[in-house]
Amino acid sequence: MTKKDAQNKWSEDLCEKIGEAKSLREKWSNFKKLTKKKSENLVHPLQGNNGNILFTESEKSNILKNTFFEGYHLKANNFNQQFYDDITQQYISISTSNQEENTDNIKYNDYITMEELEGSIFKLKKESAPGPDFFFTELFINGGSELKSKLLDIINQSWEEGIIPLNWRRANVKFIKNYINQITILYFIIFQTYQLN
Repeated sequence: MTKKDAQNKWSEDLCEKIGEAKSLREKWSNFKKLTKKKSENLVHPLQGNNGNILFTESEKSNILKNTFFEGYHLKANNFNQQFYDDITQQYISISTSNQEENTDNIKYNDYITMEELEGSIFKLKKESAPGPDFFFTELFINGGSELKSKLLDIINQSWEEGIIPLNWRRANVKFIKNYINQITILYFIIFQTYQLN
């Protein structure tokens, strides 16, 4: 049975069930039953080894089991060298083209600018809980230009090395609040074991 035959068979079954219906309501419900997507029918009809189209779940599961779990696809008479070579060549071309794209996109290798950092800090929500880094957003919002400058150095150094710099990860960082008045808070940052150049 070919794909066209299978489609014709499905159409005939649909027309037959709708034609046998006694009322308009029954016709419509049969039509909806036959055309709605079923959760168990996620695998589309398969073509068997002998060219037959398989519709039932048991037939589809049997052929998939025989093919992938009983080694049918590994038998020598089913191995297609041309198909294998084509797939391998496509994989190699995709891998190399991806690398070429990454090297061509020089703009992605640029350092982060102070304007970008300030724009990101501006978007932070005030009076929110600290994130996974345990820093309150007020630290960055009220930190001042020296904090932003050091933060920019850390970010760009991390970007250049590909990881957070080892010395900075080992640093003992302390944040000291300085209340100028009840609204404004300045943070003094002490890097006890690491000096940024």
